[in-house]
Amino acid sequence: MSAKLMKSLAKGGCQVHNPNSGQVRVYWDDTVRQYVDVDAHTTLDLMHHASVDALRKSKSLKTLIHDGKLLVV
Repeated sequence: MSAKLMKSLAKGGCQVHNPNSGQVRVYWDDTVRQYVDVDAHTTLDLMHHASVDALRKSKSLKTLIHDGKLLVV
């Protein structure tokens, strides 16, 4: 996981920006598998949708950030 994402989660916020021209879907597992779509060229605070623990464990989020499809703001 990127250091910038870990710092963001530690502060209690997780804003991500989708720089692509297409929609990106982020998955996480709380009690049930859930997801949120991040529209093209928008910024979204994932803390409004998932808990910190769920976002830390999200392989989908890690992969999207590593591939450059999502940027941590």
